[in-house]
Amino acid sequence: HWERELLELILLGAQNLAVLVHEIEVATVSTSIVRRLYEQCLQLWKTNNTPLYEKLMVCIEDPEEKRVLVALDEQSRAKASSDMSLRIRDLITAHKEQQQAERQAKDDGPRKVGVVDHRLVQLRPPRPQH
Repeated sequence: HWERELLELILLGAQNLAVLVHEIEVATVSTSIVRRLYEQCLQLWKTNNTPLYEKLMVCIEDPEEKRVLVALDEQSRAKASSDMSLRIRDLITAHKEQQQAERQAKDDGPRKVGVVDHRLVQLRPPRPQH
């Protein structure tokens, strides 16, 4: 999902945030935990601090957000050798497509109540089994 990819790319390097901040507004991030983490990254970046994993872990107090951040960091490191510019282009395209789909849905009438986007459900890392 593009929201997860957004945070993974930011964790891989502040230079990615410098590009993404011009393309993706916080208000367009629909998943609350991702929106809060993205806001924290932007706050660090605006104060000339690089939103690295370690700094984010210090700034974030919510245990659930920390668990998500740990999972995102692990996934971003696993994908570190991939083509960053291609991933950024794909992310921006996915974001624009979602925005267009949301505008179209508004134009088409009311949405169905109770429909779950299963891609968002996958955002929460699995809980360890004991």
